[in-house]
Amino acid sequence: MKYFEAFGDGGFHSAFMTTYAFGSLAFEDIPFPKLRGAGCRNITVLADRAMVNQAFSEFGPPRFAGTSYHLVKVDAPGAFHSKITMLIGEAKGRLIVGSANLTALGLGGNKEQIASISYSQDAPENAKFFIRALGYLRRYVPQDDQWFPVSLQRAMRSASWLRDDDF
Repeated sequence: MKYFEAFGDGGFHSAFMTTYAFGSLAFEDIPFPKLRGAGCRNITVLADRAMVNQAFSEFGPPRFAGTSYHLVKVDAPGAFHSKITMLIGEAKGRLIVGSANLTALGLGGNKEQIASISYSQDAPENAKFFIRALGYLRRYVPQDDQWFPVSLQRAMRSASWLRDDDF
C-alpha cells in the first residue's frame, strides 16, 4: 500500500494526524483533497512547532489551515516526532503509525515504513488502540488550543465505538 492512497478511502468523517515536518503545499495537494473528496470534514494535524514555523517562513502560511482543517503547533522535549494517522468513521477506523512525515517526500517520494490497524464490527478489540492514540494526542495539545476539543467532540459524537469511561 502506498501511504497517500489511504486518504481516499470513504466512510471516515474525522482524521487526526501527527507529523514532525509539515509540508503545507504537499498536504493540501495530496491527502487533504483526498480526505475531503471521500467525505472527511473534521481534519486535525498536530505538527512540531519549530518545523511548522520554519515551513511558514519559507513558503508562507497554508491556504486552508484554520478554515478547512485545524493545524496544531506542538511543543515536546527535543522534538514532536510521532507520525500517526487516525481515520475515524461511524462504524470503522484506520490507525496508521509509521515513519512518513506529511511532506512531499513522506507522502510519496521516500520509501516509508507504516503499520496499519483497523477497527470494525469484525475487530472491535482494536478500539482500544484508537482510544490510546487519542489520549496520546491530547497530552500534546496546548492548553490554550480552543479547536482541538471541538474536533475531538465531533469525532466521538459520530463514533460511539470510541467512547470509553476512562478517556
